[in-house]
Amino acid sequence: DSDSSGSTGGMSSCHPLIVEILPSNIGADDGLEWAKLYNPCPDSVDLSTLSLGWGGAAFGFAVDLQGSLPAGQCFVIGGPGSDATNAFPTYDQVFNYNPNLSRDPGAMLLYDVAAAGVNVQTVPIDCVVWGTNSAGYLDPTGGVAPVAAGNPAIEVSLQRTDETTWATGVPSPADCPTF
Repeated sequence: DSDSSGSTGGMSSCHPLIVEILPSNIGADDGLEWAKLYNPCPDSVDLSTLSLGWGGAAFGFAVDLQGSLPAGQCFVIGGPGSDATNAFPTYDQVFNYNPNLSRDPGAMLLYDVAAAGVNVQTVPIDCVVWGTNSAGYLDPTGGVAPVAAGNPAIEVSLQRTDETTWATGVPSPADCPTF
């Protein structure tokens, strides 16, 4: 169900990956946006040492993650709303993105530091940028992150199809990849 694709940086060590983002719904999307992380590692990962950042045309914000993520499993953060417009996600961490996720352009970044320590120069351990990268978001190498996909349509998610490729498609918060 994908209609566009692109490429972004790969894994340098074993850590969770951002694998899907739903940045916009029909009408008001406050409380309906979500992101999904996947743990490709052989062991459970303590998420309390990580933070998730987001933004649009300018550098955004970050939230500390909570809990743990078992090996081979996914973790959905967002909400608190769950209905047909956002594919009925079950949240592992309820968090209302404020400001809302940006559809045009946008970025999501995973950091191995607390949210309070994140700024535009913090190097993420994973990231995806869509639309344009006018804010200069960094990739895991410390270079400027490439644009991995175009702006998704409303009610369409950005989905990682392997370690480096992104596409847009029907939101699937309950599905977990196997790469």
